[in-house]
Amino acid sequence: MIRCIEFFDIREIADKYVTFLFGRISRGINEVRALAMDHLVLFLQDCHVSQITANIIKRIGTEFQSSPTSLNRVRFLEIYKKLTDVFSRNFLRNHKLNDLAIKLASDKTSIVKKKFLEIAFNLRIMLSDEEDGILLVQLREVLNRLCNDKTKDIAKV
Repeated sequence: MIRCIEFFDIREIADKYVTFLFGRISRGINEVRALAMDHLVLFLQDCHVSQITANIIKRIGTEFQSSPTSLNRVRFLEIYKKLTDVFSRNFLRNHKLNDLAIKLASDKTSIVKKKFLEIAFNLRIMLSDEEDGILLVQLREVLNRLCNDKTKDIAKV
C-alpha cells in the first residue's frame, strides 16, 4: 500500500485512507486496530506534506486523546507509543504530542492511567532536559502521584 502513494497525489489519498484507518482504530478488533495504527504511522512517515501531517496529528488528538470514551484515550496512548518508535523528539514536541500524552496521566479511569504508566518510559525518552523542563517536572509529579495511587490496577504496574 505505501508504495502506491508514489503514484497518486497525497491529498487524494489522505482524506479517505486516513478516515478508513481511524474507523478501524476506533471500532476494529484488536488485531485490526493494531494494524490500522501501524499503517497510520507508516502513512505519516511517507507523507511529506506538512499541512496534511499536521491535520492528521490534530485529528488524532481530537478523536482519541480528547475522546469521552476511555478506550479511545487508551488508543491515543498506543498510537503515541508507535509514534515514539519512529519519529524524533522534535516532531513530537512540535505537534504537542508529549503534552497531550502527559495530560492523560490525570485521567479519571484506571485503564488510561495504567496505559500511561506503560508508555511513561517512551515519554521520558522523548523529553529533552533543556527544551522540555516543564514537562519533565510534570512527568515526575505525575509518576510520584501514580506511585502512591491505591487503585489495585495501578499498584500492580
